Amino acid sequence: MSLLLFLLFVNDAFTEIKTDNVGAMINHLCVFMMMFADDMILCSTTKQGLQTLLDKLGTYSDKWGLKVNTGKTKICVFEKRKSNQNFRWKYKGDFLDIVEQFCYLGINFKYTGNMNDSVKMLSDQALKSMNNLISVFGRISVDINTKLKLFDALVKPILLYGSEVLGISCESEIDKIHIKYCKSILGLKRQTPNAAVYGELGRLPISILCKERVLRFWLKLVHNTNTNISPTSIMYNQQLEDVRQNPNVKNWANRVKSILDNLGF
Repeated sequence: MSLLLFLLFVNDAFTEIKTDNVGAMINHLCVFMMMFADDMILCSTTKQGLQTLLDKLGTYSDKWGLKVNTGKTKICVFEKRKSNQNFRWKYKGDFLDIVEQFCYLGINFKYTGNMNDSVKMLSDQALKSMNNLISVFGRISVDINTKLKLFDALVKPILLYGSEVLGISCESEIDKIHIKYCKSILGLKRQTPNAAVYGELGRLPISILCKERVLRFWLKLVHNTNTNISPTSIMYNQQLEDVRQNPNVKNWANRVKSILDNLGF
């Protein structure tokens, strides 16, 4: 109930912070704010534009008695190459830290836009969870099927988190943990052929499940009837246009096309 009440309370933040010609334009969609529960992201393609949004957020928070934790509020400038930032952003007089990467809703975003680090971070979390699970097996006796079910319940969800978007990056990182666990519970050496292990346990590589999720998400976008108002569909259509102009562009839509091509579709 408290979460719902908070969402209702801050529902007007969008209209009060909105500023003309400030935000990232994607076709006719202007992205200047994203909200989830008590997390908020402000977006702008100019330094002054972002400062304007921060100033309006400060006015809004004063109006309704809200407090923003400036210690957890960070600035990330997305660019291909790191450049010197002479501009400093402030929130109600306090300078905000400029970082190279930040974690939002469990996904790590780097200033270059490369999502490989996100997959690596999730893989590290899954590895830690897997090692904790294996340590339990040293104290109690568990059959193979139960060990696989525990992996699917405790480790696989970490590897598959955000896979609709991340599932086309660093496939080897995702599969590495799965096959390591399978060989461990079978008591096999690292040199054992992976195909033999998958066949023995009746398993599939996690990367295949990731690609399946990617394609299911893609199908939802393709069959979305609200393509003119859905932000996700608008961004997808922009990526399609980028692919038409440059067939070698490395974006999500083009990587989905590669998956379909490899599958013969």
